Amino acid sequence: HGREQLFEDVNLSRTVGWFTAMYPLVLETGAGNDLGRWIRDVKEAVNAVPNRGVGFGVLRAFGGEKAAGLRQIPEAGVGFNYLGQFDEKNSQQQAGVGTSSETLGAERHPENRRIHALEVGALIVDGRLQVRFSYSRDQLRRETAQNWAETYLEELRQVLQHCLSSEAGGYSPSDFEEAGLDEEELEELMEELDENWDAE
Repeated sequence: HGREQLFEDVNLSRTVGWFTAMYPLVLETGAGNDLGRWIRDVKEAVNAVPNRGVGFGVLRAFGGEKAAGLRQIPEAGVGFNYLGQFDEKNSQQQAGVGTSSETLGAERHPENRRIHALEVGALIVDGRLQVRFSYSRDQLRRETAQNWAETYLEELRQVLQHCLSSEAGGYSPSDFEEAGLDEEELEELMEELDENWDAE
């Protein structure tokens, strides 16, 4: 979430703020109507990004001529930023501060260009997901942004309904990263374990 200790020899203790890594991520939608499969595919795609995407921005900015192609990639129209999980009670006890429900006001100067036409920010506070949509009035109509938010909420409800069903669950290769299994090998192993479990 921007403050991870990615490298052992880098000391961030005297820095302020977050170092958010921005990188493109293509999510395939080829799973059809199999929501469980789609959730696993998205999870695998996110977990497959090396060093949580830090290298993309570094290479794009400082890669010289070799990275010229990266600098020409247009920014995505939609940006997602997951800020992490915050346990309000513990953070208040530990640091003497907490989150506020008061409005922040403008987050950027009106003349600053937005990177994305639509920005989706999410965090979990005390076990509850909070999602905030913001958009560029120069690039999107209010109705379009509203439609995105409503569609997002409906899709999220379907994901939650699936996750609460008896069909949900299971493992994917990133759950066993050290084993180096692909999806097919993991499925074979899980079937074998199920057969052995049933036999006992």
